Amino acid sequence: MVMSQIKKVESEKKDSDAEDGEGSKEEKKPQRSYSGNFFEERARRQEFSQRRRSKDPDVIYGKDCDGEVVPLEEIVDEIGQVVVRGQILKMELREIRRERTIVSFHITDFTDTIVGKIFIANDQLPEFLDLFEKGKFYKVKGMPRMDTFEHDLTLSSISGIKPIPDFTEKRMDKSLEKRVELHLHTVMSDLDSVVDIKKVINQAKAWGHPAMAITDHGVLQAFPIANHCITMDEPFKIIYGVEGYLVDDLKELVEKTNNTDNIDDAQVDALKSGKEKLMNSAQKLFAKVYEQSQAAGSATGSADAGAVAAPYL
Repeated sequence: MVMSQIKKVESEKKDSDAEDGEGSKEEKKPQRSYSGNFFEERARRQEFSQRRRSKDPDVIYGKDCDGEVVPLEEIVDEIGQVVVRGQILKMELREIRRERTIVSFHITDFTDTIVGKIFIANDQLPEFLDLFEKGKFYKVKGMPRMDTFEHDLTLSSISGIKPIPDFTEKRMDKSLEKRVELHLHTVMSDLDSVVDIKKVINQAKAWGHPAMAITDHGVLQAFPIANHCITMDEPFKIIYGVEGYLVDDLKELVEKTNNTDNIDDAQVDALKSGKEKLMNSAQKLFAKVYEQSQAAGSATGSADAGAVAAPYL
């Protein structure tokens, strides 16, 4: 009887020690450590929980985009939650652990540009990218914070993204009498212009201009490209020109003076011969271009200058 009571007490003591040991282990359990910035970790949890929980059917990410829009040029510090709008200029995807992806995007409202970051599960990424595209306009709600990776202010803790219409004002020529540009250099004018031929012609059409002249520096390579930007039945006309370089051919290239000891008659004759050959080739070239344009039924001169000039140079 006594022995059974002793065994019972010892058994209860062992159970009590075991419970105390488990309690001490739980107390010694290390706290969870966040990887990276605490705000980034908190943003990840919030953004995943807020994914597509908005009552607004137009919101493609987060809960809402309510609030007054703040121009990006006014965001110079961590000023709390803001709503911005703009066009997406660039997007970058970077896959991280736990089957997630960081979507970094550059958004501009044409007063300034800021980088935004959101964390999305890989299985939700295709759906999001179908709705969030480069070149389109969006309203974004988030927190400007100093990013340790970018070393700059970025838009984090994003709680809403919503597509919006293009809010930029298109520049138009409102003049009643439209102008005709008679002096224009394109990308074919080396070290002088970066104007794309197709874009500038389409812009002139959009402004209602009746014609435009292309006058590159001493080259005709823009002519074929410009010719393919118009059709025979549209009223817009291309004026094919060139900014040429002329010399006075009535003067000799080299004239004898009192100091002609190092120039003999043979060298002078060679220079004269070269000048005459150059002038004749140029005359033949422009005559050939004109003939081909006439044969095509329009004075466009859109023939390939290199192909025409090759037999004569």
